[in-house]
Amino acid sequence: MYEKYYFELNKKIQEIIKQQNSLAEEQLLLCYFDSAKMVSGEIFNKYSLNQSVGNFALEHHQKIWNEIVSHICTNLSAEQKDIYKLIVDGTFDRATSCQINPEQIIEMLRRIK
Repeated sequence: MYEKYYFELNKKIQEIIKQQNSLAEEQLLLCYFDSAKMVSGEIFNKYSLNQSVGNFALEHHQKIWNEIVSHICTNLSAEQKDIYKLIVDGTFDRATSCQINPEQIIEMLRRIK
C-alpha cells in the first residue's frame, strides 16, 4: 500500500514541477502534507503498523522533501531551508491531528517565508 502511495505521489509531484504554474508551491506543500499524514505516529499506533513500514514511509517522506525543497525554498540559504523544514514538519505534525484546512496552513507558511 505504501509503495503504491509513494509511487503515485511522486508522479503527481513530477507533474506539478513540469507545469511550473503559479500554484506549484502550494501544490507541492500539499503533497508533502499528505505524506506527513502517512508518517504520523497516530496512524502507526491506530493500525499497529510495524517498524519496517514506518521506516519505509519516513524514508520516502524525506525523499519527497528533498525533491520539492528547491521548488519551494528558491531564495533561502541552506540554513534557512533547514529552519523552514523544521517549521513545516512541526506544523504538519500537529495539523495531522487537527481538523484545520491544509490550504490555510500552507498559506500561513508561505507568509512566514
